[in-house]
Amino acid sequence: MLTLPRRIALPALLVLPALLAGCGDSAADRRMAIAEWRSEPSQDNVGKIREALADPDHDVRATALWAIVQIGADDAEEQALTALDDSHGFVRATAAKLLGDLESRGAAAALARKVSEDSDRWVRQRAAESLALIGGDEAIAGLRKALEDPDKDVRRAAAAGTVSLDPVGAFDAFTFMIQNDAEWELRVRAAQGLGGSGLEAAEPILEQATADPNEYVRAAAANALRLLRGETVPSTPVAGGHLPGAR
Repeated sequence: MLTLPRRIALPALLVLPALLAGCGDSAADRRMAIAEWRSEPSQDNVGKIREALADPDHDVRATALWAIVQIGADDAEEQALTALDDSHGFVRATAAKLLGDLESRGAAAALARKVSEDSDRWVRQRAAESLALIGGDEAIAGLRKALEDPDKDVRRAAAAGTVSLDPVGAFDAFTFMIQNDAEWELRVRAAQGLGGSGLEAAEPILEQATADPNEYVRAAAANALRLLRGETVPSTPVAGGHLPGAR
């Protein structure tokens, strides 16, 4: 059986519809049944979960996929890869997230394809988040493309992953982002990436960014300059905590 990372958990959005729906909702009943079968994963129950992967309801298919991964089925990764091409975006997004939870290196190429081609922005975002967890050359290439996504949340996920995996390779993209992106959080990420690149060419770009209209971008740029110069870097506070990557 496959040993899973502890962070895999049934998303509330899969459970709540079943709990809140009336008894007459057959799709809700099927989701509840899958949860019960997962709690007692006998051969017969696992077979029933596999059948539910082809259910006409997308919530049921997503719940079944989660259950297959959760119980550690030998073909969990294969089933998630297949679900990346499901007709419904929710199932594809669920599959993308689960492949990241599994840290499936074999899924990097498929996720990179999804992050650049899928029509659903949630799928692209989940694919970018999973690529950041998986790492490797294929993941880095996919994240670089996603830095240009029209959706800000996809760009944010791609930037977060690229800051960690490939700040040098994304130097030009981060330069463009810090100078042009309308979203301050992305300009902060770009500053972090430029600081993490260790490249001397980043210094004048960051100097310019210390005059950014947004206080967090200014702080991130100043911190990145300190990092480049080998100085102590304070944390950068934001509402609700600290920006990931701040030191």
